[in-house]
Amino acid sequence: MARFWTFARRMLRHRLLLVTALAMALVSAGGLGAGLLGMLPILRTIFPTAGDEPKNLPQMVTEWSDRLHKSLGLTIPQAWIDALPTGRFDAVLWIMGALGVLTIVGATANFLHAYLSLTVVTRTIADVRRDVFRRVIH
Repeated sequence: MARFWTFARRMLRHRLLLVTALAMALVSAGGLGAGLLGMLPILRTIFPTAGDEPKNLPQMVTEWSDRLHKSLGLTIPQAWIDALPTGRFDAVLWIMGALGVLTIVGATANFLHAYLSLTVVTRTIADVRRDVFRRVIH
């Protein structure tokens, strides 16, 4: 186990790449989680629960803003809520468009995380090989 940490410490030479890779991993995970949670308004718009009257997108966002205000003290501006479509079909299109943009951002972050992680590993392996070669030659 000590040998593993010896080589793992060598990766710390590339701190900026490691921090950026970690940030991209967090953005990718956040995008996935938000995408999964974003499906809930679509399902509620298309299939309202039994006994409940169907809600439009501004009503759902107003309720969410109220819950957000109670828990964190943050609110969504009323002008943004008023700009949302009231029709069910338009609401689904807006949500799907937002999820599409979120998917593109998450996929880009996922690619950058993988690329930067592999770059750190490749550079560290090259450094180890270079050091071993120098010792063997000298």
